[in-house]
Amino acid sequence: MDNLNDSKYKVFKDMKPTFFKSLQGISFYECPINGDEEGLIAVLPDKSLKVTELFDLPTSEEVKDMLDYNYFDLLPAWQGGW
Repeated sequence: MDNLNDSKYKVFKDMKPTFFKSLQGISFYECPINGDEEGLIAVLPDKSLKVTELFDLPTSEEVKDMLDYNYFDLLPAWQGGW
């Protein structure tokens, strides 16, 4: 799985998405394909990419709560249109 995450992450970064902020080890980007028409993309420490339901940056406290409740485990993976 790590090789797959690394490959997707490299493709994602090569698309030059707009970076917003890192909070609690999670980096948030605008979707490089759909822009603000899609929720923020969260890059987790293992380089997995998740499509969030967030259109505004969460606070550090909100991200901590999300991590405590395994929010990111419930989200679909970003597929990049392929």
